[in-house]
Amino acid sequence: MPPKGSKNTSHNTTKDARCSWTDADDVILVRVLKEQKDAGNQSGAGWKSQVWTLVEATLKSEGIPKGGPKIASKCQDHWTTVCLSLALAKNMLRHPKLLIHAYRR
Repeated sequence: MPPKGSKNTSHNTTKDARCSWTDADDVILVRVLKEQKDAGNQSGAGWKSQVWTLVEATLKSEGIPKGGPKIASKCQDHWTTVCLSLALAKNMLRHPKLLIHAYRR
């Protein structure tokens, strides 16, 4: 067992490496998801698992290889982050007075 406070890198895998997402990667992600939605590969509970595998493969061939590998689970996590960011931006646009008030503090 490693000493307290030290990092044990023996269990690190490329799966654990932090991805670095570019605007170009986001464009690819949105494009593939739109295509898959049009193809009927989105259910009420979310995207079918093969969609994330396709996103991974498309990013591997067309994306920017920056940071850790953009595996299917990382793509899904990033999509959640993108959606939350868009929801926050929409909310800020709907309530600009709250934004101004918060900025002035």
